Amino acid sequence: RPAEIMAPLSRVMCQVCLAEAQALTTFRASQRAGSSGPLLAALHAGAAELYEKAAKIIRDYIGDYAIASDRLRRYTAIGSSLSTARAHKVLASELLAKSEAGQAERACLEAQQLLGACMSAADVDGSWRDVLQQELADVQRIKKPIESDRLIVYCQPLPRDASQLPAAKVLVSPVPYQLEKISSTTAELA
Repeated sequence: RPAEIMAPLSRVMCQVCLAEAQALTTFRASQRAGSSGPLLAALHAGAAELYEKAAKIIRDYIGDYAIASDRLRRYTAIGSSLSTARAHKVLASELLAKSEAGQAERACLEAQQLLGACMSAADVDGSWRDVLQQELADVQRIKKPIESDRLIVYCQPLPRDASQLPAAKVLVSPVPYQLEKISSTTAELA
């Protein structure tokens, strides 16, 4: 039987689609003027959580049969790490606004570390690398003024651990499919 018709892979694809929808929701929320940094970080963390659920399903069923391709496994790992890195990036800007430059720089470093892991996982596929390099450039662009502010303006030490991300907030949910009954007039037209 093809793997696509097996229930575990269907659950994986459902979680991946939800994660993509959550990422899109987060992007749309970031375009709104009133969206706060903690909200955006929580939405990014929600997307990462959905990718992790998909990865867990893959790990749980990998012993029985190879339900997912290596590319799908890498995709869920990269999606989770990328969403978490974006949450740290958003949080860094928010922390700097609160005059916590040390924590902001640590959040940027955490994002860079996650994106570095993504880059090594994406070395096989060049299309992923472009997105990841752009995201890494954005983090470095944000980190540069934060670092100078931390050293010159705030004189704060660089903390050892990054501040914790806000609790994940998932706004998307699956919509169950309902088969519509074909009326007799519709059947006659067909």
